[in-house]
Amino acid sequence: MLMNILRELDKSINSIAPEILNKIIDPVLLEKIDKIKIPKNDPFGINKQTLKFASFFLNFFYKSWNRVEVFGIDNVPSTGAAILVPNHGGMLPVDAAHIATSLIVESKQPRLVRTLVERFLPTLPFVYTFMTRVGQTVGTYENAELILNEGELLQVFPEGAAGATKPYYKYYELDDFNVGFMELAIRKKVPIIPIGVIGSHEQALILFDFKPLAKLLKMPNFPVTPFWPLFGPLGTLPLPSKYRIIFGRPMDFSQYDEETINDPEMLKQLVEKVKSEVKNLINIGLDMRPMPFL
Repeated sequence: MLMNILRELDKSINSIAPEILNKIIDPVLLEKIDKIKIPKNDPFGINKQTLKFASFFLNFFYKSWNRVEVFGIDNVPSTGAAILVPNHGGMLPVDAAHIATSLIVESKQPRLVRTLVERFLPTLPFVYTFMTRVGQTVGTYENAELILNEGELLQVFPEGAAGATKPYYKYYELDDFNVGFMELAIRKKVPIIPIGVIGSHEQALILFDFKPLAKLLKMPNFPVTPFWPLFGPLGTLPLPSKYRIIFGRPMDFSQYDEETINDPEMLKQLVEKVKSEVKNLINIGLDMRPMPFL
């Protein structure tokens, strides 16, 4: 039943005439999406029609529901490859969507952000098809290299799925960062942009991670909230917590080489530098807000 609905939705999106999109979506937003530079032969299947359709909903959540405020966006280069490294939270990847939306809505030169997602997502065929058409792709090292080789922005969450499913008593604490993004930055000689995100954890109010069920369903995690799974799909709707996204200054690791990559201790020290900067940005964001949700 669900697969049939998703299949029909996929067909419907691609059949929407451009003139209809022009009527329902802010023309300024459409113009910004049209300015996004996409490789002529995109290996991941990005589709501007789908991106425009998604923007109708994403822009509502960005501006009205989560009331996103952005700081330091000029720290993201207007051209060329870079790796965006935010903290993660909130069960659903709304934080990833808001960061990507900010680089379209707030930037002088709108840019597409490619986000690496969990490897189990391709098992959800139509969901994954939609996600790839709006710029997300499965998190493999090879895919990350392709994105950076094209001079694009790559967004990674080095805390992984564990970061998105932190229980409420660990909110805004950082889990261990994996080192893959640092290896990429060194090999490809691209800057790392640390990002602090405030508001993501409050959108879900996770109580605990039900690991036995996650294992049964072959999922990395199964978070339980006051509303999910009790209220079904409706229980996944993000709560209207106010978001603050703070882009830090680019961090340059181009002086390091393969010798550093082959030194686990040195590599870990460099990763800790990025983690420390992300934590600083989180603290700045927490100081800005009068109280959770506001």
